This record gives sequence, C-alpha cells and structure tokens, in this order.
Amino acid sequence: MVCEVLRLDVFLGKVLSIPRSQAQKLIEEGRVKIENVDTIKSSRKTKVGEVIWVELPEPIDLGLGTEIPFRTVFEDEHLLVVDKPAGVVVHKAPNVKGSTLIDGLIYKGVNLPSGGRPLRPGIVHRLDKETSGLMIIAKTDNAYYQLVSMMKDRLISRNYIALVKGKPPKENIINAPVGRDRRRKTIMAISLAGKTAITHYEVIQYLNHAALLKLTLSTGRTHQIRVHLKYTGYPILGDPLYGCPVSFLKRQFLHAFKIGFTHPITGEPKTFFSPLPEDLRHALAVLRDNRLGENEYE
Repeated sequence: MVCEVLRLDVFLGKVLSIPRSQAQKLIEEGRVKIENVDTIKSSRKTKVGEVIWVELPEPIDLGLGTEIPFRTVFEDEHLLVVDKPAGVVVHKAPNVKGSTLIDGLIYKGVNLPSGGRPLRPGIVHRLDKETSGLMIIAKTDNAYYQLVSMMKDRLISRNYIALVKGKPPKENIINAPVGRDRRRKTIMAISLAGKTAITHYEVIQYLNHAALLKLTLSTGRTHQIRVHLKYTGYPILGDPLYGCPVSFLKRQFLHAFKIGFTHPITGEPKTFFSPLPEDLRHALAVLRDNRLGENEYE
C-alpha cells in the first residue's frame, strides 16, 4: 500500500531496493499492475492508499552445473570476484555450445540471483571467451542491481594488459563509438550509429615490433578494447578477429589484471589483482629475447 506520493519508478525502487532503471524495466514489461489503471508509466505519480501489484521474474533452473577451472579471488554473502581463464565463455547464448562460467559457479554451489537476465544470473560485466582475468559476480538481487548501476555510472575501475603490434604513442585516449558491423553482424566496429566508447591506454614497455599497454575502460562495450586498438592501427597480437595472429600466441593477448570498486553493501573499498597467465608470460619472453623479425607476424 502506498503511503507517500512519488513517481512510480522511484517508489518501486525504494520498496524493492532496486535501481530506478530496473523498476522502469518491470513497468515496461507489464509486470506492474494498479487497480482501475490501464496504462501504467514510470512517471505516473503514486497515490496514497492505492495498492500496487508487482510480478517479479521467476528464477530459471540452470541445472547442476559443470566443473570449470576458475579461481575465486574474493567472496562474501553478497558477491564474489573470480579470475576467469582464457577459453571459458561467461554465460549461455544461442551460439554457445558447451559449459560456461555460470555452469562452474552453479557446480561450486554459488548462490546466484534470479533478477536481471535469467540466462546470465549474477553477471555484472563480461569478458570475451579468450580474454582472461577478473570479473565481479553478484550473489543477491540487491548486490546485482547496485553493481550494475555502479558500472553504468563508471564507479567500477577496470584495468587491462594488452600486447599490440607496432609502436603506438606513449599514451592516448581513444574516443570512438562502437556498434555492430554493418556487413558482419557477429562482429563490432567503429560506427557513428554505435554507443559511446572510451578507452585510455599508456605504454608500459616497447618490445620487438610490439608494445605492452595498460588500458583503462571508461565504458564497457562489446569487444571495445579489441575494436579500438584495431581502429588506431595497433591491433592486439594473437587476436584472429580484430588483431594480428602470431606464431607464438594461441589467443589474444588481453588480460583483465585489476579491478577496483566500493562494496555495494558494506561500503568498503576493494581492489584486486590477477597475475599474467603463463601463456602470456611466455609470449612476452619470446619478444624480449628480441630474435623475431616482422615476418613472424602471420
């Protein structure tokens, strides 16, 4: 029962402890009903004494899961931070075959929230299949909605390490919108019709015909780093889709090595690091031996 006059989306956000955007989504999906009201909008003012019904999404049975290799860096009752290895897909999708990180979390008995997107429970942000490194996973609806809101407001810092072909400027800010490629819908490209995408980078070390970069994301578009680096003319080594395949790497040299955020429930500052995986350390050693010529880049 309503006891105070507010916008409907604001009221639902307060009562259900969810972000306003999620309340708006419930309204748009027709999950909110008010007696004698046919058309319900987020902007509608609530009235004292009226009753509002909300239909929350039903959890989907994702089975018993499958054992997947990943490292848990941090865990409490609200969330966990995991170190995803290369070769593991984060969640199910129509074109995904085999087990995913979600399957691995379920197998380990991790509680995942039913809110958000049912096929990707708890997933706040993603990493590509062949990108390794740190991810935040929510364990409750409240933590999920708070973390998604924090991600949208750029309150979660994410740093990556990449190895690129060529000698890029010492530092740069790449500000170019990213959207679906007009000719190949399965890949992304720089597009004026795309969404704002901003990537900062600085060179850690120049190597033989290559450079090691530290990157910081201001936005999190699909394949953003890979597309941006290709766009600037310094593609990621080992990336067969956007980058530069090489004989000494079996996947793209891209690793999410650092993540920092304020815990959405406790308010504590959190920062976590992930060491460079063995295959990427080996690739660096090959380059630092300085015995490769440009013909080694396929």
